This record gives sequence, structure tokens and C-alpha cells, in this order.
Amino acid sequence: MNLGALLDRLTILSRKIVELDLVGETTTAANLREEARELADHLLQSNQDLLRTVQLGALNGALWERENQLRVLREEGSSDLNLREAGILAFQLAKLNDWRAAAIGEKKLHR
Repeated sequence: MNLGALLDRLTILSRKIVELDLVGETTTAANLREEARELADHLLQSNQDLLRTVQLGALNGALWERENQLRVLREEGSSDLNLREAGILAFQLAKLNDWRAAAIGEKKLHR
């Protein structure tokens, strides 16, 4: 598999894993994670930093998507349904930011 095809599949798998982990679909995520590990082994032989970039891309994509969902809710107004959805998105954003911090070696802030 050439590098472009490898990176393409790995970025797709990484994004799916982030989304599945976020909603608690651990069995499906584990299956995809195994496929990603096999691809990552090939990639690691050439460059570990590239693998981290792929993983950060998946996390950043998920963060960006939820931020955009919050912006849409803000534009729609503060109905009970929108406030509930905004709360769910806020918790997902916090979890994704914790995962991102761990991936780049930052410490989580706890109070």
C-alpha cells in the first residue's frame, strides 16, 4: 500500500474511532482500532510523528464539528432542546480536549 492510500485509510479509521469512543461504542471501535494498529505498524516503520499527526487530525476534526454544532444551536436560540443538546456537546468537547491534551503531552486542568 502506498503512503497516500495508507494515510487516507488511517485518517478515516482514526476519525471513526474517535466518534465511536465518544458515544461508547467500544466493541466497534476496538475492531477498527485493530485495523488501524496494523496500518500504523507499517507507518511506524517510516515515521512515528506522522502517525501522531493523523491521530491529532481525527481529534481536531471531531472538535471542529462539535464547535460548529454549537454555533448552529446558538443561532437557533436557547430552546430547552437546544440547551440540552448544547450540554451534551459541551461534555463531548471536554472529553475530546482531554484526549487531545494527552496526545500532545499537555496536562489536563482539574479543579
